[in-house]
Amino acid sequence: AKSDTRVSVITIEYDVRDDRPEETEVIRIEAEGSDIVEALIRRRHPGRSPSDARRLAELAIGNARLALALAAAAPATGSLSAFDDDALFRRLFWQREHPDPQLEQSAEALSLVYSFDVEGVEDPDEMLFLSELTAIPRLLLYRHANTLVERGLAQVRGRWRAVLPHALANRLARRAIHNLPWRELGIAFSTPGAARLRRSFARRLAYLHDVQAVRQIV
Repeated sequence: AKSDTRVSVITIEYDVRDDRPEETEVIRIEAEGSDIVEALIRRRHPGRSPSDARRLAELAIGNARLALALAAAAPATGSLSAFDDDALFRRLFWQREHPDPQLEQSAEALSLVYSFDVEGVEDPDEMLFLSELTAIPRLLLYRHANTLVERGLAQVRGRWRAVLPHALANRLARRAIHNLPWRELGIAFSTPGAARLRRSFARRLAYLHDVQAVRQIV
């Protein structure tokens, strides 16, 4: 923004891994407001009414990528006032204009942890761990993880994946936690060999600010 700056390009991205070397400087950037995102929606989707654009921007908590995904998934004609928030989020997981409950359930399962390894390098196999915890076949989870990446709802870093942005992942994780018994969650993540997954799950809970969930799991 300044003519005398030495910086020409800044690239900002999430690191989907949990390990943070001591020399790494971690900067957390939060959305400041929905006004810019609302304007972006109206520019990309001129058919949207101002009230619908505002609602989508607020649902996305100011996250442009999620807001645009919601705008693209929402019905193209008519007001969105007839749809509740859950209905709009669920349309992110539609396939060819039809609901896909399996894709949505997989997204919930994958959102339980901040990040996960898809290649089975970690011990235990993290995709198998989530598969057994949620009773979703491992290969189906893998395929749906790829679908989320293709739709811009998950990030790739080598063998690591993470459902992002957090506004979406947190919403999915809350639903997954609600649908799973606390005892089973506690037993699974307290497995001695699952230390990395336990940290990843704790990191997700931290984003949820769910003190009750932390106490129940502990």
